[in-house]
Amino acid sequence: MRKKSIRTEELLETALRVFARYGYGKTTLDDIAAEVSMTKANLYNYVRSKQDLYHRSVCYALEKWRYVVARKMQHGKRPAERLYVMIREAMVYIEENHQLQQLLIHDKRIFSISPETDQFSEVNAAARDLLCSTIKEGMQSGEFYQVNPELVTEYLFSNYMMFLMKRYVIREGEHTSQVFDESLKIIVRGLVKPTYLTDILEEER
Repeated sequence: MRKKSIRTEELLETALRVFARYGYGKTTLDDIAAEVSMTKANLYNYVRSKQDLYHRSVCYALEKWRYVVARKMQHGKRPAERLYVMIREAMVYIEENHQLQQLLIHDKRIFSISPETDQFSEVNAAARDLLCSTIKEGMQSGEFYQVNPELVTEYLFSNYMMFLMKRYVIREGEHTSQVFDESLKIIVRGLVKPTYLTDILEEER
C-alpha cells in the first residue's frame, strides 16, 4: 500500500461511505485506509482514532446538510418563505440522502431531542441558531407573531428530531413523512400572520 496525502474532505467523504456501509462497530481503520489507498499508519497522520474519524465524519455530514438547506433558504424573499423552506428542505435532504439514512440506521444516537445528550451539539447548535435568527427576523419584519424565539426554536427543533427518529430510526414508514407535511402547515399557520400566508401555502395546493 503506497503512502499518499489526501484532502480532509475526501477522507471524510470516504469514511462516511464506509461507516454507512458497515456501521461504526464493524468498520475498521484498515477498511477506510484501503478505500483511500493509504496505509493505516499513514491514516494516523490525519486522525487520532476510529472514534475521532467517526465523529468528524458525522459532523461533516451534518454541516453539509445545514449548508445545503441554508443555501436554498436564500431563494426566499421574506422570513416566512425562508422558514417554510428551511423546515421543508431539511426533511427533503435526508429523504434523498441514502448514505445519511444508513448512518442513522446503524447509529440511533446521532439524533437527540435534548441538547444535553446530543453528541453533535456543536453542529446542531448552528442549525438552531439559523432557525432562531429566521424567527427573530420574521418578528422584526412584522410577518410573525411575537413569541419567545429561543423557546419556539427549541420546540421546533425537538419536534423535527422526533420526526426524523420516527421516520429513519424507528422506521415507521412513509406515513411519518405525510404527518410531517401536515404538521409543517400547522406550524406555519400558527407562527406566520395570515396576511403573509397566501404565497407560502398556495404552492401546496
